[in-house]
Amino acid sequence: MLNIEKTDSIDSVAYDADKKMLAVMLVDGMDWEDEEIHLQLLKDKLNNYLLYIDTRQFDEKYPDTQRIELRAAFLYELPERAMFMVRRAGEVLETLFENSILVVDIGPAEE
Repeated sequence: MLNIEKTDSIDSVAYDADKKMLAVMLVDGMDWEDEEIHLQLLKDKLNNYLLYIDTRQFDEKYPDTQRIELRAAFLYELPERAMFMVRRAGEVLETLFENSILVVDIGPAEE
């Protein structure tokens, strides 16, 4: 099962205590052959991440968080509708947590 299919989980979390920054990572290695299903999975996954941030589920473990970085890594180029969805999630993120940013990486990870 690919991470994008696990829509109710956060793929990875890291905390930089010096910067008081929480980084949450979404990893999508699925191709876009079935675009409709993939879009729904991505929507559900992004909504889960935004809920995690909005409800401050990280507070118990990282109470000093002053900055959040949502990193979305995609193995395959995103179709236009997916890119729109990701951009919109970034806008929502900025309203949920004032000092936040969405970073999108597309393509295979560099070694």
